[in-house]
Amino acid sequence: IRILVTAVLCAVICVTTIAFAIDAIRNRLEIVSTALLGGDRVITAAEPFSLQLIDIAKQEKLQYTEIISFYSMLSTKDEFLLAAVKAVGDNYPLIGKLKASKQLNTPGIAILKPPEPGTLWLESRAVIQLRANIGDNIQVDDAELKLTSILTSEPDRVADGFTFAPRAL
Repeated sequence: IRILVTAVLCAVICVTTIAFAIDAIRNRLEIVSTALLGGDRVITAAEPFSLQLIDIAKQEKLQYTEIISFYSMLSTKDEFLLAAVKAVGDNYPLIGKLKASKQLNTPGIAILKPPEPGTLWLESRAVIQLRANIGDNIQVDDAELKLTSILTSEPDRVADGFTFAPRAL
């Protein structure tokens, strides 16, 4: 009987420990997924949203931001580079912080607002490949934008270092 009681007690302890571990993992995944999405919900579309949807979001007093992602050629006087461009609204990011630096190979500091209109931030590998410096003008399609910071981190970025093209924000 002692062996049976000990076995049952061990089983109860194991099941309880596993249940607590699963609950802790679930809670952590909810927190991480919200940061990864950059908000509680993400709505995507191939075309611009209707003004009705934006009006509803405003009426409901929802925080939202618009993001347009596309690939484009960036250029300086002598260099060309395909980049993953992300144009963002003034509220970006809704959750988390951007990190940017004024120098290459530095971790960057947390910044609450995205680049100002007419400016852009580039990842360090884009800065290196374009041979650009802070203050240089970078051609993005038909627009000429001033490089003001080096992008070191985005809260909704999934895989740093494993992307097809460097990011331009």
